[in-house]
Amino acid sequence: MLVDNIEYAAAITRNRGVQVAVTAVAATDYVFTGWSGASTSTNATVTLTMNSDLTLTATFEKKSIAGTDTFTDTRDGKTYRTVKIGTQTWMAQNLNYDVPGVDTDVCYNNSPDSCAKYGRLYDWATVMGLPSSCNNSSCASEVQSKHQGICPNGWHIPSRAEWDTLVRYVDPNAGTKLKSSSPDWNGTDDYGFSALPGGNRFTAGSFGSAGSAGLWWSATENGSGYAYGRSMYSNNGDVVEGNCVKSYGFSALCVWD
Repeated sequence: MLVDNIEYAAAITRNRGVQVAVTAVAATDYVFTGWSGASTSTNATVTLTMNSDLTLTATFEKKSIAGTDTFTDTRDGKTYRTVKIGTQTWMAQNLNYDVPGVDTDVCYNNSPDSCAKYGRLYDWATVMGLPSSCNNSSCASEVQSKHQGICPNGWHIPSRAEWDTLVRYVDPNAGTKLKSSSPDWNGTDDYGFSALPGGNRFTAGSFGSAGSAGLWWSATENGSGYAYGRSMYSNNGDVVEGNCVKSYGFSALCVWD
């Protein structure tokens, strides 16, 4: 017989070989960042098989978004600017996380310089952290209300409604006000959102629109092969909603939980 003991809880006797699910619950103002010991998963719930005595430690970090303008992704050490617009806090840079074990997160024109400038391009299933089959079939039942996807802990892929909230707050001419004022774009960047024209990758693997269009996923799908996305263009001041092919590669932004 084996014993497991969660902090301040009574010891529980387990039969050898039994699987035990353990969930890390963050206190107020803290966020779970990962496990060490018997598991190195970044998921808040892990399942362990009790074949021997195990040590499992959950790690947390204090939320420090309010009043700051940077955030470091502990997975790879990359630092992102953040911006609070209305009641929402957004990453003000496209996600540039190289997802382990997949080849569908790419740099524009397969150039590392493009990743450094614009972040990576992801198909919908990859950005959502779902099986690749979700690009061709409905996976709405697997989408959470604040769906983390490949965002760091404490962040999630914005839903269609959350994009709507941002655009309504900034309107009119939301695109102009949210676009970067950098030389290769024509925005005024009134809110520090600094949207960049990262372009896209087509299903066949070709690329287009860098320098003239920025395209971002939402977590809300629209039928089997489509999901809602948002785009901004150099030739107008709007934030345009599109019904986008899931297998295309778009940029990803994360919003704070």
